Amino acid sequence: MWQMRKIRLWEKEGWIIIRSRETARKLGLYMEKERDMRYEKFQTTGQERVRLACALEGFFLTNECEEEKKTAYGQYLKRRIRPAMEALIREENVGKMELLESFGWFGAEELETFICTARRERKLESLVWLMRLKDQKYGYKEKKFDL
Repeated sequence: MWQMRKIRLWEKEGWIIIRSRETARKLGLYMEKERDMRYEKFQTTGQERVRLACALEGFFLTNECEEEKKTAYGQYLKRRIRPAMEALIREENVGKMELLESFGWFGAEELETFICTARRERKLESLVWLMRLKDQKYGYKEKKFDL
């Protein structure tokens, strides 16, 4: 249904028409009604997968989300950091992973789990970033192999 609607945006030369939700997302364009619908779905759904997707999408909107909504998304993501990071690993969205890491919501044990997930999913960019993070924060322990 959304694909059928057209969003018109004003530019200096005139109007441009965006025909798909994906294009609007790439340009960072969100309508007020869509943000409200996302938050309502986040609050009412019983499906954790849908709730997580809404929280991730809503949390990373810059300056477009009301503070109350952003706080609710953040509290949810803090409690569900493992599934959130695993979703970002699958997307290979290192920028968003960096932002979540900056809040300090996970430690060394969770980081090891994320590294295993990136290896299992064969997400090289995510794996490299996670291993660098581990090296910076915790370092690697040297193992001795005696003969």
